Amino acid sequence: MNGLDLYQDKYIINHKNDPKIKYAELTYIPNQFEYLDPQGQAKQLMLRILQEDSYFLANELIDCQPLDVIDILYGNSDELLREIISKYKILTNVELQTVLNKKYTGEVLRVINARLASLNIERIKDKYDQDRDCFELAAACKGFRSSLNIFFKIFLVSSLDRSVGVLYRFQELNEQSLDVAIKQKFDRDQVVEHSITILVEQTQERKQAKILRKAVKDNRQLAIIRVLGSTNIFNILEAYQEMYDQDALKQIKMGSTGQYAKIINSLFE
Repeated sequence: MNGLDLYQDKYIINHKNDPKIKYAELTYIPNQFEYLDPQGQAKQLMLRILQEDSYFLANELIDCQPLDVIDILYGNSDELLREIISKYKILTNVELQTVLNKKYTGEVLRVINARLASLNIERIKDKYDQDRDCFELAAACKGFRSSLNIFFKIFLVSSLDRSVGVLYRFQELNEQSLDVAIKQKFDRDQVVEHSITILVEQTQERKQAKILRKAVKDNRQLAIIRVLGSTNIFNILEAYQEMYDQDALKQIKMGSTGQYAKIINSLFE
């Protein structure tokens, strides 16, 4: 038996509440781990989770609680979540994000979309702005523009997502990394190199720490999960400690119970 045999599709019918969404009925076949090496067990467990979560979303999404969806989104690795989303599309012929955007609003939807956005390393909506930033940086590195103003404008004003995207795009367009280009032009200007490090890595972390502080004070669990779901979670917690001299994680765990606590704990596994 392999992981894909854990479930057998019986038939596909239209969901009673929304005929546009296919409803997949399934039969569960108990898992068997006998005679599998540790690596095989891990792989089969991953396949089992893939099947369970994708079928749960296909069968129960319209009627399930938002925390169940958030648990699936935040409780799985990026790789596994991509597989779950792909499997959902196969089962329902509908994009998961399309269904979620119709079903949820407010803080719940912001939490959901934050996790889905994190699956894409390039998360840049406006490619023109990204390329323009790269052009200005290249010009600054060659001495054609006011270097410090350009660097501070791009990396202080922009979001962390956009800044990271610019760094990747710069290397694609110029066939060298931005830090190499900076050192070629500004080998004596430590301010520029320092600004890249500080502004890109810390500015957004401090902003997120402020958001986290307000969410903790107001005990807004969904907002807390949205911030903690960030890829730079430990840097945000460090910024929080620096700014407020308090242990954010300790405060969060004290105020979280039930499924909220389960989701938050899964972010640190």
